[in-house]
Amino acid sequence: MAVEPPYSHDAGPAAVSPTALRIVSGHIELHHRIESTEPERSEDDEDFWILGMADEDVPSIYKLPKPYAVYTIECEHIKNVELQRRLSDEDTSHEVSPEFQTAYAMNNAPVVYVGYTKNPYRRIDEHLDPFTTGSKFTNIFRPVDVHNIDWYDTEDEAKEAELATADRLHRKQGYFLNPSVHPAYRGD
Repeated sequence: MAVEPPYSHDAGPAAVSPTALRIVSGHIELHHRIESTEPERSEDDEDFWILGMADEDVPSIYKLPKPYAVYTIECEHIKNVELQRRLSDEDTSHEVSPEFQTAYAMNNAPVVYVGYTKNPYRRIDEHLDPFTTGSKFTNIFRPVDVHNIDWYDTEDEAKEAELATADRLHRKQGYFLNPSVHPAYRGD
């Protein structure tokens, strides 16, 4: 029996955690239930390996319904003291502008990361893994749950949907968002 390399994001395009596989596959199943269609198993199943898991325990891996995904991740809400400590621990101060910090200190609204990707299995896994830099924002505000994944045919559609989702979450629900999708928090 061949020994697989230790789990690492550098081990190749297929090193993805079981949690990320379950989350993305669950959202694909939900999409297909809503559309009254059946998800197709990915032909790349053999490319995903999970250290320490028997083949029968590896979650279903489906083909993406469309090439691009826009995802929303709920992040932890931390106290201001902890926010300042995390900002001083890493070179992340430019990720959380003074405008964001002031608004955050005065409000208890949820913190959300909105992004788009062509490989949601991999990208969401990067956000969830505390040992990688999924994004500087999710290193500061660690992910708690993946709320939503929507699917798009083109990169342009996904980019537009990412910004529209961020705008809707901020305007209608008052969420705090990653600066990459909310210009008021960039401090430009």
